[in-house]
Amino acid sequence: CCAWFAIGTAPSSDTGLTWLDPSHSSTIDYREVGTLFQYTTALHWAMTQMTPGSMEVVPKNSLERVLSVVSIMFGLLFGSSIISQLSAMMVKMQIQQQEKSAKVLNLRKFLSQQQISPSFAHQVERVLLDRLSVSHRLREQDVEALELLPAHVQAQIKECMFVSHLVRHQLLRQLPACSPTFMRALCSKVFSTYLARGDELLPPSEECKTVRIIRRGEAVYQCVGKDTSSVGEGTWIGEPCLWMQWTTVGRVETTSACELVSLPREALSEAVAKNRVLGVVRMYGSAFRCMVANMLEEDLSDIGFMDMGEAMFYLTGDMRVRYSARVRRAAG
Repeated sequence: CCAWFAIGTAPSSDTGLTWLDPSHSSTIDYREVGTLFQYTTALHWAMTQMTPGSMEVVPKNSLERVLSVVSIMFGLLFGSSIISQLSAMMVKMQIQQQEKSAKVLNLRKFLSQQQISPSFAHQVERVLLDRLSVSHRLREQDVEALELLPAHVQAQIKECMFVSHLVRHQLLRQLPACSPTFMRALCSKVFSTYLARGDELLPPSEECKTVRIIRRGEAVYQCVGKDTSSVGEGTWIGEPCLWMQWTTVGRVETTSACELVSLPREALSEAVAKNRVLGVVRMYGSAFRCMVANMLEEDLSDIGFMDMGEAMFYLTGDMRVRYSARVRRAAG
């Protein structure tokens, strides 16, 4: 656009004419009109080089002809590329919309065949539409390229993903000093879980075998006989199951789409068994079980974790000495 405008206003040319001069296709003398009209005409000409549009302005000297040919070549290359990308995006959106519509129609057909009441069927359909409208983050299984990486690189990636969430626990923060390979071994068994809004994250009165840490999102915790409390990012849910057989005393339901870090009880047991931290973990577990045994039933909770100061309080003097000695010995 600017180049075409500059060439037209040049003082001379090999033919003595420029596109600003009148021609048989246009009686307008562009030299006599204002600069705004000249520039918008140049912009119009530039747009027609990339589209099938027509234009009364034509090249009238060699330089204008060369620029016109070059512009057409670039228009063929980049114009077609833009159109193909837009077409691909539209086709992809149509396919996604068709898949979404097919899921809704199948659900509607199923509910109708099962003679579900229309009012409840409508509620179910709205829940499905709400779930389908949520855009999920990429999961590990969605990235096929991860499988091509060496095992030690995959382990490093998982460690980078989860270590910042695990070290919020004071005991787990100390254990890497005792065994440098402990945290990588633990992170290799940790995985991400995704829940939609309204999902039950933790059912009540069931055996808990996995700790869940809220990485993103929010939820509400309802314990029997207590008020509902909000829990957010960084909250540990079900930590007692790492140290004892634990039956949940409350219920957690998501209030938004949530991404969770899931730590199975067996994962900690395997990581501890392969590293020099068994004694330290056993002492902490004993302190935790002692703390729970001394708590009133109404004070029990599935949320949060025990402070190290609390753990030491529930150890006897002799046990505290042995705990400190095992930490130093493991670290050495």
